[in-house]
Amino acid sequence: MKRTLSLFLALLSAGLLLCSGVHTAWAAQPPAGSGKPYSIMVNRAQSTVTVYGLDEDGGYTVPVKAMVCSTGREGHATPTGTFTIGGRWTWVHMFDGSYGQYCTQIKGNILFHSVCYTEKDPSTLMTEEYNGLGAPASLGCVRLQTADAKWIYDNCKAGTEVVVYDDANNPGPLGRPEEIKLAAENPYKTWDPTDMDANNPWNG
Repeated sequence: MKRTLSLFLALLSAGLLLCSGVHTAWAAQPPAGSGKPYSIMVNRAQSTVTVYGLDEDGGYTVPVKAMVCSTGREGHATPTGTFTIGGRWTWVHMFDGSYGQYCTQIKGNILFHSVCYTEKDPSTLMTEEYNGLGAPASLGCVRLQTADAKWIYDNCKAGTEVVVYDDANNPGPLGRPEEIKLAAENPYKTWDPTDMDANNPWNG
């Protein structure tokens, strides 16, 4: 009986050591970036989005692109934390009746998207809202210039990590881009100057 018990305990110990070794080997070599080329950091305090790419070790340490943004205004703060990109839509009808272009889901109803339009039409940009980029202004979404919203829409796959945080002292390694202001007398003020739409008069 004692010999049987000793043999059982020896086999059990060997099995535990084997399992432990397998786990350690797996933990030491996680999939590089989980197959996603980018990670996105949203700094609410600086109204800045910074996109990072993979380094040779599989970490997201290479700054790729910085974007000026507007996050949620008082009473509608964009939630902080770590999220993963879900769905995407070319146009979304917003809660306030406006429309956002190039929309990418962060969490639930919280999206990356362009500054809003009065219609599902890129020539109906809400100029005052566009001039508000660079400060909290939204109902919780992350608003961007159209070209930046399209870049995320085109390049950041479902499952891409998004981190929303606050750092008032450091906008990120690429700094905080300057926002564009549209003058009231500008005849093209209802178009986003960064929109590459063929009908955009800014492109002429």
